[in-house]
Amino acid sequence: MPDWIRPPSGDGPKVIIHSTTDLRGDAQSPGDPGAYVEARSVYLARPGDLVVGRGAAFREALAFHGARGLEVPRRHYHLSHDLLTARPPTLLGWSRFSVYALDDPTITLLRWILDRSGLPYLEVDANPQDLLATWSDKTLLHPHVDDTADAATERDHAPVLRDHGVEVPVLPGYAVHDRAGLRRAARLLRERHGVTRGCLKPAQGSGGYGIRPGLDLTGDMSVPVNGPHVLEAHLDYLAAPSAHLGAEGATLQLMRGTACAGNVLVDADRHPGLTRAQYAAIGEVMARLPGELVTMGVDFGVGRLDGRAGGRVVLAVQDLNPTPTAAALTRAHALRHNARYAATRVLVPEGGLADLARYGEPIAAVPGKWGMIAATGDSPEEAVRAVMTGGRPRPRTTRAE
Repeated sequence: MPDWIRPPSGDGPKVIIHSTTDLRGDAQSPGDPGAYVEARSVYLARPGDLVVGRGAAFREALAFHGARGLEVPRRHYHLSHDLLTARPPTLLGWSRFSVYALDDPTITLLRWILDRSGLPYLEVDANPQDLLATWSDKTLLHPHVDDTADAATERDHAPVLRDHGVEVPVLPGYAVHDRAGLRRAARLLRERHGVTRGCLKPAQGSGGYGIRPGLDLTGDMSVPVNGPHVLEAHLDYLAAPSAHLGAEGATLQLMRGTACAGNVLVDADRHPGLTRAQYAAIGEVMARLPGELVTMGVDFGVGRLDGRAGGRVVLAVQDLNPTPTAAALTRAHALRHNARYAATRVLVPEGGLADLARYGEPIAAVPGKWGMIAATGDSPEEAVRAVMTGGRPRPRTTRAE
C-alpha cells in the first residue's frame, strides 16, 4: 500500500467509486458487472457522500434513491479508465474514498487527486493491490497438483497456509492449469480421498460463473481447462453462508444452482440451516485472516462429503472476495430500515427500477441483465419469504451476483 493511502479512521462523507477491475476478470463475467456494480453502489451512499458512475442504470438509481452523484461518459469498460480520461475537478478536495479495487488505474487517479488537492494522504477502504490479486484467487486454498508428492503433507503446500500462515477448513482439492493436471488431480482425489465426484471452478470469477459441479472423476476428464482452476471434491450443499470483515453476524446465500440469487442476514440467535457449532466456526475462520486485509468476504459451503468422509456434514471455505460484495447491499437495506434481518434477491428485470418495484423494494436495475430487490422481516425466514414472493409474480432470475 502506498504510504499516502491509509485505511479509514472513522465515518464521514466519502466518494464512492465502484469500478470493476481486470484483477478479478470482471469483464468476462455475465450480466455486465461494469454496469450493475456502478448502479448498485448508489444504494450504499449515506447523506453527504458522492457516488461516481456512468450510464442510464446509474442515473436512474441516483434519481430513485435521491443520492448525490457524478456521472462521466462511458467510453471504456471500466469506470476507472474513464475517470483517468475525464479527471473531473469535482473529485478534488475529497479525502475519503470507497473504491471497489485498488488496481493501477484507480491508484493513478487517487494520486492525481492527492497531488492536485494538496492533501498529505487519502483514506481508502480497499485492500492493497498485492493482497487483492492474491486473495481473489481460489488456487490460494489448495496445493498445486504438482506439489503433492507426499499425501500426508499435501495440505501444507496450499498457499493460504504455506505463504500466509492461515489455516482454514477446505474440501479435498488441487490447483490445476491444464488438462494433464486435471487428470492427475482427479486420480489423487480418487486414490487419496476416495472421492468419485468433483467440482471444477475457475480460479477467478464471481456469481458461480464457469463452475462445473458433479464431474465423474472415474471418466477420462475430457473437460477443457484453459488457465488456473481448482478441482475439488463435490459437496452436496445444505447451506452456503458467508461472512465479511468488520460486519456483525453472517449471511446465507440464496442459491440457484451454482449461482448466488440473493442473501439473507443471520446472527448468533437466528441462523437457519447452520448448527451453533458451524456458526461459531465461521467466526473463528474470520478471526484468523491477516490483519492487513481491509475488506474481505469469505464464502463457505456446508454439506455432505462422500469418499473417506463417509457422507458426514462438513463446513469448508469455498471462495474469497477481497472486493465489495452483494451482501453489503443486504446490510445497507437493514440499516436503512433499522431492521435486524433483511434479504435481497437478484433478478433480470425487463425494465428499470419501476419494473422492479412491482416485486419488492428496488435497489438497482440494468434492464434485461441484472436487478436487485430487498425486504426485511422479524426473522431470516420471514425476510426471505418477503423478498421471494411478496404476493407478486416472480420474474426470471439471473446468474450474475
